[in-house]
Amino acid sequence: MTFRSRIFWCFVLAFVGFSAWARAQNTAAAGSTGAAQQAGANGTAATKGAAGGSSAPMARPHLAKQPPPPPPALADLQKLQYLMQQPTATPQQVKQAVQGYCDKYPTSVYRESAYTLAMRFAQARRDYPDMLAFGDGALRVNPNSLVPLLTLGSVIPQQVHATDLNRDQQLSVAAGYNQRALAIARHFPTVYNGHQLSPQAVAQIQKEIRGSAHSSLGVIAIDRGHYAAAIQQLQQAVANDNAQSKPADYYRMGLAQIALKQYPAALASMHQALTLGANIPELQTLGKAQVQRIHHLEAGTKGTPQG
Repeated sequence: MTFRSRIFWCFVLAFVGFSAWARAQNTAAAGSTGAAQQAGANGTAATKGAAGGSSAPMARPHLAKQPPPPPPALADLQKLQYLMQQPTATPQQVKQAVQGYCDKYPTSVYRESAYTLAMRFAQARRDYPDMLAFGDGALRVNPNSLVPLLTLGSVIPQQVHATDLNRDQQLSVAAGYNQRALAIARHFPTVYNGHQLSPQAVAQIQKEIRGSAHSSLGVIAIDRGHYAAAIQQLQQAVANDNAQSKPADYYRMGLAQIALKQYPAALASMHQALTLGANIPELQTLGKAQVQRIHHLEAGTKGTPQG
């Protein structure tokens, strides 16, 4: 089931990799503004002096400074991003471009952004092997890269099958990614890549991180058969998640409650999922089937002789 939606990826990506160029532009703009203000002040003073009969010459205004060009690594990263935005871009083209970029700039911090952008490119095309490879690449550059942590922490459990020989290992890796993201959320900085964040922005990012991580940990707990732990994780997900993601959280909570034979609670969770996910056809189909299943299970329980 892959109807989960996230709304803060673009916000986080906006701060990854491109902030240096933005800071350069801001610095240049501030310098230009200061020069213009100084020129205006000098001109005003000179005008006043002339009105008072002073022979002081009028100060020549300073020309506004133009923002410096982006460093080569960032300029090439922008070209890489442009390539991925083209409808005709192929996975092979992106792989070659990312590899070429990393070969050209083997120590650049922008490699994290290159891998992250490629990971999102692969995810949009449901290319799980490439998505995993690019996400791993970003985490090699920065083990605390937030978008890859949450993306891989969410997608890996959805791709694990009961027959996979390395199933437990994959689930452990995904759980570790989500736990690392939660640790970042607990101490999320007010200044991120040179950008000052308001307390409201920090709180919103923390909620999004927690919603995603707890939801994924709930899926992992269900896969492991730890249903009580899954319910606890999904309850925390619901408390933090955005409106687009809550239906999936309630649906999965209902599955865990069914497994524990908590049928009234499971029914309530499924109804919440159906109500909040009214515009998600896949969830409507699955949720209604589970509601019927719960009613059958309840009827069977009531018809079972006691003692």
